[in-house]
Amino acid sequence: MKIGFIDYYLDEYHANHYPQWIKNAAGDGCAFYAWAQTDSPKGGLTTAAWCEKYGAVRCGSIEEVCRICDFLIILSPDNPEYHLSYAERVFPFAKPVFMDKTFAPDTDTALKITELAKRCNTPLFSSSALRFCSEFEGIERADSALTFGTGHNFEIEVIHPVEICVRLMGTGARAVEVYGDKTRFTAHLFYTDGRTAEIFYCQGCKGIGYGALIERDGARELIQVKSDFFQLLTNAVISFFKSGIPPVLPDGILEGIKIRDGIIKALEKCGRTEL
Repeated sequence: MKIGFIDYYLDEYHANHYPQWIKNAAGDGCAFYAWAQTDSPKGGLTTAAWCEKYGAVRCGSIEEVCRICDFLIILSPDNPEYHLSYAERVFPFAKPVFMDKTFAPDTDTALKITELAKRCNTPLFSSSALRFCSEFEGIERADSALTFGTGHNFEIEVIHPVEICVRLMGTGARAVEVYGDKTRFTAHLFYTDGRTAEIFYCQGCKGIGYGALIERDGARELIQVKSDFFQLLTNAVISFFKSGIPPVLPDGILEGIKIRDGIIKALEKCGRTEL
């Protein structure tokens, strides 16, 4: 199994852990290849040093990675503004692609990426790792949910409680009302079928973690995430590579970005945004 990493820069949390997560999921019969647009801008490892440390073959271009590898991972988790430009070079090879969170910086870009994948007949999968928490197994759709999470960078980490909400509520959010600011807010979601949900984000809040208060069939349950969600996501990525069938379809990917986009717009005016 030849797996290619494509990143803005490689010495970042996800790239530093995916090799071991992949080995845990697929065994030791994996070969890694990598390309990065730049060396670490934060004083970390250069691309060459990263490849040496993690046992990857350094490639001279995105196209070289795509030609050699069976499966491709577009990383750049903290710089989703590069995802579309990478996709334009990767998708024509029509090989299975996992695109790391945050999928796109806005809804319009997300639509361009999913439409390009369709035109190129490229199997595409993207998700926050929080979708794959074992605590959510068996929940098909909640009647209502309050999802919560924390982080240190709103733009990068708000996608996690958003995608927990999509995992539990499904698609169909039509509007969002937001109260607060980027450091602490509550977003109230309205769905086309009359259901409602809330997302609470608190930046730098120790002890809050991730989870949800859900309601199903008149019963309420508080779920605190404790499972190894990054490994569970990687297990899903390997299953996707083997089957070519993405566990999250385009409408689910777009729903998360649509809600994130709506929250950002509503925060600018501390009010309501139609999705």
